[in-house]
Amino acid sequence: MIDAAAERLLRAQTIIMIPGYGMARAQAQFEVAALSRMLEDMGKFVKFAIHPVAGRMPGHMNILLEEADIDYDRLFDMDEINPGFQDTDVAVIFGACDVVNPSAMAHPGTPLSGMPILMAHKAKSVIVCNYDSKPGYSGVENPLYGDPKTLMASGDAKATASKLMDAVKNKGLWIRPWGFRVKGDCGPRMRKTMDKIRLNGGEPAGNPAVWHFCPHCQKRLFKGHIKTLRMTCPNCNRLIESKGEPPFGGK
Repeated sequence: MIDAAAERLLRAQTIIMIPGYGMARAQAQFEVAALSRMLEDMGKFVKFAIHPVAGRMPGHMNILLEEADIDYDRLFDMDEINPGFQDTDVAVIFGACDVVNPSAMAHPGTPLSGMPILMAHKAKSVIVCNYDSKPGYSGVENPLYGDPKTLMASGDAKATASKLMDAVKNKGLWIRPWGFRVKGDCGPRMRKTMDKIRLNGGEPAGNPAVWHFCPHCQKRLFKGHIKTLRMTCPNCNRLIESKGEPPFGGK
């Protein structure tokens, strides 16, 4: 399941991560933060969805993610982020159950009935990184676990986040942004990386930057020198892959 989950992350362009009590219990916030940065370095858009009662107390998830150096502007509360789930490629759940349980809306007469939830079930696909598939504190079964678009990556959240990072790296699908000069949209962490590179002298000697185009729709993506690339075109939403020299689509 880890390899399948990594493949979904690699194909995604928009990702929402949902932390919960299981992440806190496993002290996995640093690994989850590292995974989010890795994905941003690959040009993906990553947000964190925060449920007001996730964890042991209100604001628990905010405290943990701030401890892991996640910028505050990447944290979104429930009312703000819920409308965006339907346009999200992957929702990744780390140790949350009741706060993403659709039964809260569908089944009256349960301990969850009427409780507002994060609409993870509306994302195009879901990855659940929970210890197991048992119900949460409420005792109410979560139908999201059995949804055909859901991948269950059971186990300790800290270990699962680390395995996901390793799986992405081991596939050899890693953007190496040496000498990039990015034009257009990219992830915020990549933009910071590119700014540092420009301040330190731009492209490496002997590796002139070239424009890169989507091989499917010919949209101009960015200018730079790249050795390995895997990304989704923001225009046609098709997968782009390239390994080795010369850079793909260069003109």
